[in-house]
Amino acid sequence: MHHLANRPWEARAASLFPRISHRVTADAGAAMDFTHGTLTLALSNIFNKFGYEFASPSYAVGPPTVDKGILPQIARPLAPRQLTVTYSVKVGYGQGVAAVAQNAASPAPIAAEGGPIGGPPREGGRGAFGRLPALPQSPPKDPFAVQAGQSCNAQSAAQASQILAAMKAYAGAIEAQKTTTGYPATLSPPPPEVPGFTVAYHPLQGTYALTFTPQTFSGLRGLIGCAPIHIGTKDEADALHLYVPQVSSFFRMPLAYTPAAGLYIVRQPPPPGQEQFRVYKLPSSKPLRPLQVVESARCTNDLKPVVQQLLASLALYINAKNTGEAAPAQPAGWLITSHTSAKGYWLELQPQAPAAIPALLNCAHVSAGSQDEIKATGYGAANLPALNYAPALGLYMQRRQAPQ
Repeated sequence: MHHLANRPWEARAASLFPRISHRVTADAGAAMDFTHGTLTLALSNIFNKFGYEFASPSYAVGPPTVDKGILPQIARPLAPRQLTVTYSVKVGYGQGVAAVAQNAASPAPIAAEGGPIGGPPREGGRGAFGRLPALPQSPPKDPFAVQAGQSCNAQSAAQASQILAAMKAYAGAIEAQKTTTGYPATLSPPPPEVPGFTVAYHPLQGTYALTFTPQTFSGLRGLIGCAPIHIGTKDEADALHLYVPQVSSFFRMPLAYTPAAGLYIVRQPPPPGQEQFRVYKLPSSKPLRPLQVVESARCTNDLKPVVQQLLASLALYINAKNTGEAAPAQPAGWLITSHTSAKGYWLELQPQAPAAIPALLNCAHVSAGSQDEIKATGYGAANLPALNYAPALGLYMQRRQAPQ
């Protein structure tokens, strides 16, 4: 249950309606979440202050005159006490998928340490995100140094040291490709990989930025406690002319790097009215390119490399299976279980990266169907947060059934 109460105080302004004496009114509201919707109760002007029905001189306060007292006025009453009851319901199967994708992007183990990487940090300065320093005003001396402290134990420090060394090598490789005209539009050859992270390169005017998307939960936990990461709002980042990473509805706080600020996170709300993701109807014919990236405004430059790696490794696994290999090695970023059905095999796909489900929903062709619709195709399916693959269907997921 959520509740809200306020007590506005208004002083009179003689030249404005309602021309009533200064007053205090009280409003209150409560919202209760249920399985299929939200019930909202709102009560305004609880004590019915000046809530009479007609405009009249009663309680009116007019402007003072010179030697003639108060100029009589007609006062307009306030709205009388009013109770409003609303019940809002989300419709469409997408809202069920959104909750699963949000949970996938904001895992509980990280939230327990101070706020998920896909959402805002906890208030009050508590937790891992609450302890992060503000965005720096000048370039840090050593942006990839391990920060010793209470939240960085020996095991986390060793893991963070390896990751930060790889990040430093990545940045050094970019600096090596810099010319008199500036940084390159694309990196050739590509810098060495950063273990546990997908890296996106963003050339900017006179500088560059990197975004790091975690491939595993464990790597992210250790890095947050031991790396010199700063945090700020979008307005603060804009004021410092820093690169602000693109965000999706589920992954709103990517880890970024620029030479001017080192490693940092930008807190930013989801864009209003933005489409969260799109799923498709189960195909009636075999898709020609089921593992191809789907270009759209939702597929940001930070999500795209995550999906490219996931689809590439999945394609290698499927090709090995189609050529007769009974048990191909598990592909990078996936935990796969193979099943058989009347139409052949289908795969249960468990992505391992925190941002994998949101990234795939935004950048890949993922179909959706009910349990009965999928059964009618001759294949099976695992429930969310797993995805599925069948040669005749491509990537697909099973919609949650509404309770009877």
